[in-house]
Amino acid sequence: MPKNPEAPPSPILWGILDIIEKRLIGIPIIYFERGTTICSVLSQGHFW
Repeated sequence: MPKNPEAPPSPILWGILDIIEKRLIGIPIIYFERGTTICSVLSQGHFW
């Protein structure tokens, strides 16, 4: 099945820093924090 030319870009591209900087044009300073995940859970047992 061919790709729809009107389809929006893939959300996976938000993980590529160059793509993010192009999409957020006009924002002078962009800070990328890597290796951080914030999960709201009551305890470790609730997460797993």
